[in-house]
Amino acid sequence: EMAHMWFGNLVTMKWWDDLWLNESFATFMSHLCVDLQLGSEYPSSWREFLGMKGWGYATDQLSTTHPISTPVRDTNETESNFDGISYAKGSSVLKQLYFLVQHNTFKMAIQKYMNDFQFKNAEFSDLIKYIAEETTSAGLGIDIHEWAESWVKTAGLNEMLPIIEKDASGKVTRFAVKQTPALEEHPTLRNHKIIVQAWDANANSLINVPIQIQPQEVTEFTELQGLEVACVLLNVGDWGYCKIRIDEESLEFFKNNLCKIQDSLSRQLVWRALWDMTRDIRISAVEFLDAVKQQVPQETLPEICNYVLEISTSALSNYIPDEAQEAEAKVMLKLVLDKVREYSDKPEALIFQKRVPFFIKHPEDISMGISWVTSNDTGIPNYTLGQLDRWAIIKKYSALTSEAKEIVEQERQKDNSDSGHLSKLFCEAAYPEAGVKEEVWNRVVNSGHEMSRYERENAMAGFNIRRQKSLLGSYTDKYFETALEILNSRDKEFSKDFCECMLPRYADEGEVIEKINALLPKLPEDRFEVIRHYKEETDFLKKYKAGKELSAKVLSERGQ
Repeated sequence: EMAHMWFGNLVTMKWWDDLWLNESFATFMSHLCVDLQLGSEYPSSWREFLGMKGWGYATDQLSTTHPISTPVRDTNETESNFDGISYAKGSSVLKQLYFLVQHNTFKMAIQKYMNDFQFKNAEFSDLIKYIAEETTSAGLGIDIHEWAESWVKTAGLNEMLPIIEKDASGKVTRFAVKQTPALEEHPTLRNHKIIVQAWDANANSLINVPIQIQPQEVTEFTELQGLEVACVLLNVGDWGYCKIRIDEESLEFFKNNLCKIQDSLSRQLVWRALWDMTRDIRISAVEFLDAVKQQVPQETLPEICNYVLEISTSALSNYIPDEAQEAEAKVMLKLVLDKVREYSDKPEALIFQKRVPFFIKHPEDISMGISWVTSNDTGIPNYTLGQLDRWAIIKKYSALTSEAKEIVEQERQKDNSDSGHLSKLFCEAAYPEAGVKEEVWNRVVNSGHEMSRYERENAMAGFNIRRQKSLLGSYTDKYFETALEILNSRDKEFSKDFCECMLPRYADEGEVIEKINALLPKLPEDRFEVIRHYKEETDFLKKYKAGKELSAKVLSERGQ
């Protein structure tokens, strides 16, 4: 927000198609300034940046993706562009540009741009003009206009796969990088300047060198020639905006030895790549969680553990078959609780404590969690449940049994806050009773527009419980019969909330995809934000369905 005083306030974009001149710059410059001026005190700036970057990767692989600088017809349309492209991708592309032209060139260009356009409005071409002039003055030989056209004016993400061939002695005879588009609909291949690093069998670094990938399918390099490498990682330092693939040999090394890699950002990049491979159904979520169970106990940096546990939550909920989730969650919960105990006398313990409720899924663990709530004792030194964590556990208990009602009432009497009020609304909608579900459905459909947005979102979330699939089955058709009527007759905010929050995520992904596709042609053309939501949900559901099928296959092969 402080960076917005320059990027957004001192200089403001001329129109919404250049929203990125505000949001992307503020995001990138804030992280850059912290790294340059406060890096010794706050060394996690680029790790936090990478954590945010996944938003851009995910958005850029949806059917609704768009260029960073994209035409906007009116102010209503721009609401949907406050997304992972304008924030995460745009800032990541600026980080790539900074690395490409280097610090002094970038600094001089931005200084002149800010001085000439202070208290004025600017657009894409203005910024590029200054960067191009400084790049030419520095003799870098880079066509910035061509670079900007491919990066800022076209949509899509590129994947990078290292190609490594060795001789009989294990020395590298060929090293190349294969570049492919993540989406066929956006086939642009781009120039990428990144760093490649290789390690030996003892995780000692052999080489760390920048390489320039050409806008073509395969770029050959000689940098690794003759080295005996155990693993290779592209985009070390995270200077590039690209989806990194890991070759099979390196993959096996990282699964067993990742904790030996000294650089923390490189370890996080490996986890990012493993997660991308999981989302792209190249490895199963079961295998991803196997790596988590093996490496997180050895990880010494709590922030990286937090990053991995956060994406593990999504892997568990979306890419593991429903019938296998409780068993996987039980193992993950033990891992997290072990970390809570390990850090019990350190302030970082809070990182792990906040992750505990996410893995309380098995009925036995829910019962254990409720015993913590009622006794005010977790049995772990220095670990007392915070109020939000207490409610998180009570919510899960409420979805499991109506016996939770008494505990909900008691907790609400203790917690007279707004969050207590909203949590009680969730629980009251979550009780596994047909009558409760019918009452909540009718209340949302008939008078949800009279509730505050937070109230109806919590009521709808409590209604829409995945483990209650058999109880909610009849509401799948009801939802799709009702959604169009609500879009045509209710206010914009309520109808958007209903379409998003009441989507039957408990139903089979294939069935929901089919019904969304049948609904899309009937939607009002001016409800582009709802149309976009449904298209993106379809993209996600396709991935979830394929991911669960792959995980089910792996579990079956293991006899689980």
